[in-house]
Amino acid sequence: MKKLPLVSYKEVFKNRQRILKNPLPFHREKFDALGDVFRVSVGPKTTVVFTRDPGLIRHILQKNQKAYEKSPLQTKDLAKYIGHGLLTSNGEHWRTHRRMVQPAFHKKKLIGLLGIMQDAIQQELQRIKPNTTHDVYPIMGDLAFQVVAKSLFSRDDIRELMNKLQHITETNQKMLIREMRQPYLKWWFSVSGKIGKHLRLAKEGRTVIDTIINQRLERNIEKDDLLDMLLKARYEDGTPMSRRQLIDEVLILFTAGHETTANALSFILGLLAENETVQEKAYKEVANVPIGSGDIMANLGQLG
Repeated sequence: MKKLPLVSYKEVFKNRQRILKNPLPFHREKFDALGDVFRVSVGPKTTVVFTRDPGLIRHILQKNQKAYEKSPLQTKDLAKYIGHGLLTSNGEHWRTHRRMVQPAFHKKKLIGLLGIMQDAIQQELQRIKPNTTHDVYPIMGDLAFQVVAKSLFSRDDIRELMNKLQHITETNQKMLIREMRQPYLKWWFSVSGKIGKHLRLAKEGRTVIDTIINQRLERNIEKDDLLDMLLKARYEDGTPMSRRQLIDEVLILFTAGHETTANALSFILGLLAENETVQEKAYKEVANVPIGSGDIMANLGQLG
């Protein structure tokens, strides 16, 4: 590991404003200069390994994944905002909840969510005015959030609560990004009260979800959505997960399904805009498939 090229802490600090604004150009420069694997010093005794080597990534994530654990970035930094669910846990806690939650994501059950997702997408698309210049990322962020929210709760009367939860989620994600990009200021974020402020926001978000769960239980109405699947999930001894754990898992689904999806969609649209030939090919493919009617899963299977 020590033989890998190293980007010094001094160089990281020197480029701190660039990294805070957008770290991708900085890291691309380092990949071009140092190769597919290198280390970055982010503190006196802390280094992070960056790689774009497909073989190494496959070794870590597929062939030898049991030898690796999630980093403190997930299990501590992210977990303090969204709790200890599948995304932020390791070891036995992760295995126990993976076995418990996995049946909820069976293919047949996910097919039942496609109609909910499609309705949410159609509603968001209607808000986009044609022949107008738009900033794509906020639109994709709203789209991804609404799809996740409707898939979880399948309700049309909680947009105000969802707007509040979206604000909290995005605000805390921005804070986490600052912690990632400015690790040398973690002490200041703590003593200045910034961390405390965002932890209080996270508590408000948990209250929002707790309110929605209480309403679902009081109405005693079954819905074919992810919340129902999680409410019905059971440990091996037949007991349900605690309310705290349930809220953790819901927050995980919001976080994992929101920003990552918005980023991917935004990048895809950006790349399509730069390549008219591929854009036209994609348009014709979608135009020839009746996605909005019939068997949604079968229609999606016709896409390349």
